[in-house]
Amino acid sequence: MLASTVGRVGASGLTVKTVLTASNIDQQDVPTVGLAMFDTLPSFNRAPIAFRDVQAVRLSAAVEQARGPALWSVTPYARYNSLALIPSWQLSYDPQVWDTRSRSLGMLAKYRRDFVPLQARVIAGVDLDYSPGSFVAQQVVTSPENGVWASYTVGETHYDYDVTYRAASPYLQVELSPLSRLRLDAGVRWDLTGYDYRSHLAPLATGPHRRPADTTLTYTHLSPKVGLTYNLRPEANLFASYRHGFRAPSQGQLFQQNSAENTVGLRPVKVDSYELGVRGEAAGRLVYQLSAYDMTIRDDIFTFTTAENLRVASNAGRTRHRGVEVSGGVLLPANLRVDASYSVGTQRYVTWVPQAARPATGTTPAVPEVSYSGNDLEAAPRDLASALVTWAPPVLRDGRLALEWTHTGRYAMDAANTHEYGGYDLLAAHANYLFTPNAELFVRATNLLGKKYAEIAAYDPFQREQYNPGQPRSVFAGVRLVWER
Repeated sequence: MLASTVGRVGASGLTVKTVLTASNIDQQDVPTVGLAMFDTLPSFNRAPIAFRDVQAVRLSAAVEQARGPALWSVTPYARYNSLALIPSWQLSYDPQVWDTRSRSLGMLAKYRRDFVPLQARVIAGVDLDYSPGSFVAQQVVTSPENGVWASYTVGETHYDYDVTYRAASPYLQVELSPLSRLRLDAGVRWDLTGYDYRSHLAPLATGPHRRPADTTLTYTHLSPKVGLTYNLRPEANLFASYRHGFRAPSQGQLFQQNSAENTVGLRPVKVDSYELGVRGEAAGRLVYQLSAYDMTIRDDIFTFTTAENLRVASNAGRTRHRGVEVSGGVLLPANLRVDASYSVGTQRYVTWVPQAARPATGTTPAVPEVSYSGNDLEAAPRDLASALVTWAPPVLRDGRLALEWTHTGRYAMDAANTHEYGGYDLLAAHANYLFTPNAELFVRATNLLGKKYAEIAAYDPFQREQYNPGQPRSVFAGVRLVWER
């Protein structure tokens, strides 16, 4: 990993910040394991052929100028990504090797102006993105020997296409205070996104690796938001908000059709979210926040397993997510600080009946007789918690020592709610030491107690229980350097 930053501030208020990062990752991709192996040999790698090879480069330059009540900023960026992968989770039912590449050019532009009347602020901007890329998926011919995938050859090509993602998203936001204690904000964003898809293989309408014909897809959507903050007293305020969100289907969901009758007709995901809460501080040492949320997702895209053990992506109706979150932090004597958070909620399918995307002819294809309406979402913990104790003695020169506890609650392993995972608790420790403001030594130890746990636990009738073993006790150390000019 390489990173560099250069900033300059002149008399005119102009700031330029350039960031370059590069990554090169070469690792084995460890597959899920069944219940027996998870109980006895959770660290055993039964698929040494699985790998993940990533190269990524990011370059951006943020140019910002403040002049009186106005500020404008422009951030052009460029990205390059390359991923070669044998997805370990597919070895038991659809082994493939992937080659994904993409390049991106884009820009984030924003103008902000403050006004004295009503303490108003207006923000207008636009986000632009142009990302051409490609995807190739080839069959991996392999079979486990004594339960281990040790070798393979490459077979037929399932997918080979070029796809260009494009997006233009202008937005406008207004903030004002009609009353001394009341702050209002409202905004709207218009998304114009889409894909240009061109396949190097002929369309295919049968089998487990169907391929759509060349197409161009466009999505437009208007997303509003509104919020308010009311000061109950100087140290506490009440806040509320409504937000509407939108997400177009990914290129993989659209063009890696698998056994679905039609995926290019998948609808975008839409979200309506409400939040209400209170936050504040006390005696200069305590900060707290309590909030409740209610979110409904429509046309969410799920991949379900058919009775023939085939994977099909589908818009599946409506899910609802409700819960309460509380967090706080307190400063104690002797440079000690304690922070804690807890959230509990329900994540449920309101209506979940897979609907194969409607073909262009307007006819409705056959729909599997499946419904999980009223069930809990799989892999959605019922509660999450954390606590962090931090000590910052002067000898560490603005560094700190910290002990962290995290809790992940129980959750359903499948949409039918026939199996459940009990969750886990972990301990970790962190420490850092500042030689200078620009030179830092850090150490991090995870899973201090060496607990056996699953990062993801899932179940389906064909593979039964499947677990992604969590990381064992591990120690990381490094040096962080910052250059400024």
